[in-house]
Amino acid sequence: MAYFCLTLLEAMAGNRGLAARTFRISAGVLGKLGQLTSERGDLSTARKYRAVISGSPLTGGEIHWLEEAVKAIIRRVGELATTEQLSTIELSDLPPL
Repeated sequence: MAYFCLTLLEAMAGNRGLAARTFRISAGVLGKLGQLTSERGDLSTARKYRAVISGSPLTGGEIHWLEEAVKAIIRRVGELATTEQLSTIELSDLPPL
């Protein structure tokens, strides 16, 4: 789900950098989202097999961060449908990793 949200934002905006600007989500948040969803996980959470064989499962804190990031992203897309005066979602707005 987290990776789907990231790729949807990128597709809507044109690329990740434009997604950060368009949706006012820091490049750091989108980068961390991409890194965690592409390089980490186990058999039930990994997007890529390479993550499974590397032995890098997501920690409880990382899963929590991803859940909160997805909520913030979904909320942001809805907010932008109603107003354009929004602050940027920063890493500091999400739980610490």
